[in-house]
Amino acid sequence: MKGHYPCEQALAAAAFAVQKSATIVMGSPLTLYVEHAVFAILQKSKSTLTTQRVSGYEVILSIPSLQVVRCHTVNPATFFAQPVSEDEQVHDCATYTPEEESEISEDPIPGSMLLFVDGSSCIDQETGIRHSGAAVVRAEQQGSSDTSQIMSQIPLPSHFSAQAAELVAMIEALQHAEGLEVTIYSDSAYVTTTVHSSIRRWERRGFLKSDGSPVMHKDLLEQLIKALSLPSKVAVIKCAAHTNQQDLISRGNALADWAAKEVAKTSPNFSEQDEHTLGMMINRQQSVTELPPPYTETARLHLSELQEQALPHERELWEQRGCIQSPTDFIYRQESTGKPVMPQALLYIALEQLHLPAHTAKEYLLATLQTDWFITQLSEMITNRTAYANSLNNSLTPNRCSKDS
Repeated sequence: MKGHYPCEQALAAAAFAVQKSATIVMGSPLTLYVEHAVFAILQKSKSTLTTQRVSGYEVILSIPSLQVVRCHTVNPATFFAQPVSEDEQVHDCATYTPEEESEISEDPIPGSMLLFVDGSSCIDQETGIRHSGAAVVRAEQQGSSDTSQIMSQIPLPSHFSAQAAELVAMIEALQHAEGLEVTIYSDSAYVTTTVHSSIRRWERRGFLKSDGSPVMHKDLLEQLIKALSLPSKVAVIKCAAHTNQQDLISRGNALADWAAKEVAKTSPNFSEQDEHTLGMMINRQQSVTELPPPYTETARLHLSELQEQALPHERELWEQRGCIQSPTDFIYRQESTGKPVMPQALLYIALEQLHLPAHTAKEYLLATLQTDWFITQLSEMITNRTAYANSLNNSLTPNRCSKDS
């Protein structure tokens, strides 16, 4: 029970004690003295325990021959328990919520930024390739009218599951709301449960399962922990999916769902190694207008692999522009400047990361990318991507309309 709260650990200990004493009492009347209100804990709607585990405890503690008595007297078992904080020593088990979790509200914050997040991951029936993506939508309400706008669309590597995509969308939304009050809606039960309870339990356990192996999506969960501290105040709310209604929440969620599915269609089929390379070259934890040069040994290795995957005519264009392949690390560089060549596949992702989140100006994109890289047809690519992003946002921004009463 490492990682669970003292109340839940006490509930597990009570059930364990009854089980272990069964061969001794043989169905005779049994009195169990406990320090916590175990039956109140069983009825809590918000818990880090699974439904299956709670049901099992309820069956064990509900046998007719058992009498459970709450007792605050110090007993020998108390000395084996882990030390608890002051706020845990005296509390109401039915309403107790750890301080770090109480900071994440389940109710909308009046006057806050309103965001909707969604992730998508599906397999193309024709090619058998998985396509994944995440999106963040911002909605604004003014009187009886409202507008919605796509803030971010993120193509993800093909091995990202739907849950991983949902986590990426939530992290992206929290980063957008740094220093602000924000209310975030998601139709993912996995993400909302993770934010409100599961993630703190995994954090206390070092993001390790009982067998010592890392929990699924460990890296994303660690990023989510950091992102949750960025806004000044956060509310994360579960909303219904695919309602086909015209209220603000339904429309915002529907737009986020559409945006995630659309950007997933454009996601390149990157391997996990390629994703690691991109993570080093385009660090999302930095400003969206920073692109660190790929000068680590691991990045060199993967960059050469990405360059080798370029189409023949693209490599021919590099050579025509004075680029040669190094005989030592096999990376194409511009001979006159020594700058490494960024292949088109990597440039596509770079523009997604640098322009779409903040709508960075074309001139700044040119200056940023050309500082450390040699890139063919860069100006044309930036023009096409920025025009596409702007037209996409304009076409998807709903007209102002009256809300349903």
